[in-house]
Amino acid sequence: MSTAVPVEPPTYHSLDTSAAYANTTQNDDFGAPVLGDDLPEYGTLVPSGPVRSSTARLTSVPERTLPKEFTYKIESKGKPIVVLNILAPAAISKNIPTFSGQEPIKGNVRLSLDKPEAVQSIVLSVAGSYITGVEDEKTTFLRILHPLWAQGEDSRRIVPPGSSSEVVRSDAKLQGNYTWSFALDIPAELTLPATNSGIVSFCPPQTFSERTMHGSISYFVTVKVKRGRLRADYKIAVPIGYIPITRPPVFPPLRLISYREGTPLLGPDIDPEGWLALEPVQIEGMLFKVRPVNVTCTLFVANPLSYTRGSVIPLYMRLTSESQQAVDLLRAPKAISVCLQRRIVFRVPQKMLKNPENLHTTQGKDMRDITGAVWWSPAQVNDDTLSSEEHIRHVQGELHLGSDLKPSSAMPYFRIEYSVVLYPFSTIGLETSGSEKHLLQEQKIEIVTSFAPGPRAVRAAPPGYEADSNALGLVEAPIGMLSSTGFL
Repeated sequence: MSTAVPVEPPTYHSLDTSAAYANTTQNDDFGAPVLGDDLPEYGTLVPSGPVRSSTARLTSVPERTLPKEFTYKIESKGKPIVVLNILAPAAISKNIPTFSGQEPIKGNVRLSLDKPEAVQSIVLSVAGSYITGVEDEKTTFLRILHPLWAQGEDSRRIVPPGSSSEVVRSDAKLQGNYTWSFALDIPAELTLPATNSGIVSFCPPQTFSERTMHGSISYFVTVKVKRGRLRADYKIAVPIGYIPITRPPVFPPLRLISYREGTPLLGPDIDPEGWLALEPVQIEGMLFKVRPVNVTCTLFVANPLSYTRGSVIPLYMRLTSESQQAVDLLRAPKAISVCLQRRIVFRVPQKMLKNPENLHTTQGKDMRDITGAVWWSPAQVNDDTLSSEEHIRHVQGELHLGSDLKPSSAMPYFRIEYSVVLYPFSTIGLETSGSEKHLLQEQKIEIVTSFAPGPRAVRAAPPGYEADSNALGLVEAPIGMLSSTGFL
């Protein structure tokens, strides 16, 4: 009777993928650069020996055009058995391979077998999932399966240049060195069942993870080598980052001219097409605690209501009142409180949960102010008196958008929404009704990742007028990718 001799199992040496992913999520931000109209083509990669992650450099090619190579291995007795190489744009890939919506996920899989071994199939997959606060509760919204080799097909051995390729019968055991290249596109549009009924179409969301949030969005590339009976499969699963390509509509004609020629933006009286006028708000209060006053506030938000992160949201405000003192007090930059507000709504239908008891941790919302607007007096507008009893004041402003803002997302179970919100005014000498956090007005907008064709929005605020976003405690330094200088 023969005795079975146990085979030493393979070990992972190149990368502890679970640790890498844990470190990434703890940093709670997949900040991303603003994406230009076109990403540069990959340059030629110069191999520099087996490394875990490297960027080859060519003196004749700018660094931003080169791919960055990420290598993950399964080894046994110090020799690689399965190797997954991923080539990602260096400009947006730092800790993990990161891709935008306009280039494929590229790389190759290598298999090295010293002895003949039965292999049933080799499959590469890309998956995107919404993961709730409960580890085993997740919703997969993207799954791409890409067979690299399977029994019933010929498998071509990769040999040095100049040698003839050897075809190995698929019903034979594999032995030697094999390489399979891949290039997979993430679809620009996906579908999921709606929370009530029907089907919802949406753009794949950006990778997302924050400490204070129960839910996260993750993408993984996995290669699985399915072996013969009674043999453990080889499997490598690594996280990747993803940035969708979303663009705003073109600016209205007069704003295009202003940006192209570098002239001040025209106000809503001259360029009504360039502004959305919100419903006027009546501000009631006591002037110096003795005199009741009423001020009409009209807030204007620049059209179209879609803005590229890293740019600005132009604002305009008109104040009218019978009290000249009241409008003069409210026009002060520090008296006006307009913010960019982010709202994340997450909800997984109960019927999709593995454990219904997890319902309370898989739905809810997170709402916070991201940054405040800066305000100043327009240079070419003269405040005037509408009549002997009516006074008018104009104020110009803008919201400065961070390049690490997560773009708007309409995925059914994890939505990211943005609004421009107006809070009550705050100034010495005029007490207004309502609490400081009571919303007077809200206008929903969209945050996108790339620019529209033509000139781009520029900051108009005078020197020294900067929004103190960090004072809100909500904006953190981007981790995992470069700043907005990655693409111009």
